[in-house]
Amino acid sequence: KKLFQLFCKSFLIIILSVTSLTAVHAVGQTSGDQVKSDNYIDDLALAGTQTGGAQIDNYTSDVITSNIPAWMIGAAVTLGNTDYQQLDKVPTLFIRYSQDQTDWSEWTRLYFNDNDYQSPELYADPYALDFAANYFQYQISLDNNLPISQVKLVFLDPTQYDNAHISSSAQILSAETVLIISRTQWGADESIMFWEDDMEHARIDQVIIHHTAANDNTPIDPEATIRGIYYFHTIERGWGDIGYNYLVDHHGNIYEGRKGGLGVVAAHAYGFNHGSVGISVLGNYEEEYPADNSIDAVVDLISFISFQTDLNLESVLTLNGESYDAVSGHRDVNATACPGEKFYELLPDIIDQAIDASQNYEDKTYMTEYLDQSSYFVELSNSKKADITVEYKNTGNAAWLEGLDEVLIVTSGEAGRDSKFADISWNSTSQVGDMYQYTTMPGETGEFHIVFSGIGQKGNFLEKFSLMGPHGIIPNSEFNVLINSQGNADNPDGIIKPTNNFGVGPARYRATFYDSIGEVTIKQGEKKKVWIEFLNDGDNIWYNFDPFPMHLGATNPPDRHSDFYSSNDWLTPNRINLLQTYVSPGEVAHFEFTLDTTNVPTGTYHETFSPVIEHLTWLDTPATIDVTVN
Repeated sequence: KKLFQLFCKSFLIIILSVTSLTAVHAVGQTSGDQVKSDNYIDDLALAGTQTGGAQIDNYTSDVITSNIPAWMIGAAVTLGNTDYQQLDKVPTLFIRYSQDQTDWSEWTRLYFNDNDYQSPELYADPYALDFAANYFQYQISLDNNLPISQVKLVFLDPTQYDNAHISSSAQILSAETVLIISRTQWGADESIMFWEDDMEHARIDQVIIHHTAANDNTPIDPEATIRGIYYFHTIERGWGDIGYNYLVDHHGNIYEGRKGGLGVVAAHAYGFNHGSVGISVLGNYEEEYPADNSIDAVVDLISFISFQTDLNLESVLTLNGESYDAVSGHRDVNATACPGEKFYELLPDIIDQAIDASQNYEDKTYMTEYLDQSSYFVELSNSKKADITVEYKNTGNAAWLEGLDEVLIVTSGEAGRDSKFADISWNSTSQVGDMYQYTTMPGETGEFHIVFSGIGQKGNFLEKFSLMGPHGIIPNSEFNVLINSQGNADNPDGIIKPTNNFGVGPARYRATFYDSIGEVTIKQGEKKKVWIEFLNDGDNIWYNFDPFPMHLGATNPPDRHSDFYSSNDWLTPNRINLLQTYVSPGEVAHFEFTLDTTNVPTGTYHETFSPVIEHLTWLDTPATIDVTVN
């Protein structure tokens, strides 16, 4: 989908480059019905820095007609040839609008979003109008004589959506639950969202406060405003989804922003998106204070985030050598006026209120209700795979945060039982992993996928699993899968024995590096799965059990203790077990393990490993993973 979007944008640019007109009017439509759009493009050559251009302080366009009655208007301005890294000012853009070209609104400024000022495109998020208009003019003020090559106006009508939601300032349903209006409720058109494949989750270290820099007391409802912002961020900016994690309106309603739940990485503060939550209040608060309901909702939301993520609201984090408060305004991390001067004045009091509110929360509880599984019986033959899906309802008060290994599927029965059918996708032979889909909030349903890999052994095996939380196995979460193992066609009895037809001489064991993750970047204090593969090009079979088990050993020097050791799936601080039961000559051995950066300083490391036949010989085939900890 992203390639299709890029193709469409490139095709539009090609059309514009060959036309002799200075203005192009194009009607755009979403693939759904929630937002209707139209746009107008002026190809310009403004500012005295361009060859042949006259010195211009202000440029006012002709009257522009929109093909739809527009309730919102956004803009994109493309700068000409200049050094974007040296910009200390950007153009100011004003618009006015009319229903009949006689009675016009006042000139209203559209505020450009913060970017890193290293790009020729500047964007102004959609502004909600006081009435639906078909006629527009814009004015560019060239404060810095910047060359402007194109101005694009985006007209939006997000009002055509049947939604009976009633605004309310009541947010707290219980001590641990905040009422959040879902994407479905406010009308997110999921058919235009194309960011899902790149979705990423991270531990929360910071909350960043924004405003949308547009008026907030408009005739159209706040949910329509959010639909317009969502369309602009998704389609016009090419982000594939809305940039904020949460939005708040003047009634005190809280809205789910970017898809993926609490902990999903959004696009709201350049260089600070990873590990932060972006909260944006509808409106422009440079000269006016937010509504009291808005402030109350922001306080509730910050304290709720603190409870669910264990974020210390009084903490200070260090990024790139600079210190930042756990709760910061957008202007604290980027060169921007956001969240507005008046809103920013209130932040210290908002933080104090959120700290006080967070003291009222009870302890986290991890509880669940087993719902269903896609299959209770699996038939497997050697080297084949099968998978099932299991659903649980989160009945506790703690969120299950995807990607953080807080709530996991693990083997049950005897403690730490290793499954014969563990797949390379598992965390270890006794730990499957966390949820397949997004963060699961209290009351929501979480989905887990389990992939089984066939073995050479024949017979019926009852595999038992449970959910494990931070405090151990979650009660009433166990389920069973009966696996009918067909064994190996060449070994119908499924008897696996350590046979070494050529003897156990070290020369009979040879390996060639096959593949690995190569390099990985990990945020300090987090964990990440990595993998290495070796080809068995010797004469003997490799086994993962005695008397001569094949392991992956930390080298350079041999048997060193790795700082990245993880108790999740390492045997010892310098050994990692082979995932397969055995690897025949000509087959590829898989090692998958976790790198834990809890005790590792920031920097770049070269972690080297080699296969080793325990009690016999090292196989001199090193593999290195370059690890950057930031």
